[in-house]
Amino acid sequence: MSHKNKKVEQELTFFLSNTLKIVRKNGLKGLYKINTIISQNQEDYLFVDFVINTVCNHLSVDIEDCLDIYARGVPVFARKLIVAFCSENSDLSPTDISRWLNRSRIVIHNDKKEISKLSRKNRFDKEFFENYDQLNPIIKEYINKKNNIEN
Repeated sequence: MSHKNKKVEQELTFFLSNTLKIVRKNGLKGLYKINTIISQNQEDYLFVDFVINTVCNHLSVDIEDCLDIYARGVPVFARKLIVAFCSENSDLSPTDISRWLNRSRIVIHNDKKEISKLSRKNRFDKEFFENYDQLNPIIKEYINKKNNIEN
């Protein structure tokens, strides 16, 4: 069994055991609470998935490489762009972002810290901001469409 399958199995077992505890304790109110949490996670997943796909397609990076723990170079650059867009355009916490990107919360925190130190005037940071400026309208358009559908 691969590491990813084992992790998914553990998460599913954890989810089911917590679901049973909530249902035993709260009955139908517990089911309503679970449904609310799942629907919120689904919305978050769609946004994060869109951002990951958009950034990886733009930079011609394989999604698996971007989410790989041992990735170096362009996939790390892509991850930093993803962190920037997710933290700026959503209410996801660093813990949530780390869960979606298969990283520790500390890595996401350090990425956000590095991004905040970048300067548009610095010639070494120019590539980041060029890609950011190209992708930002696409992300904003997606958010506007999503908001129009909800309203």
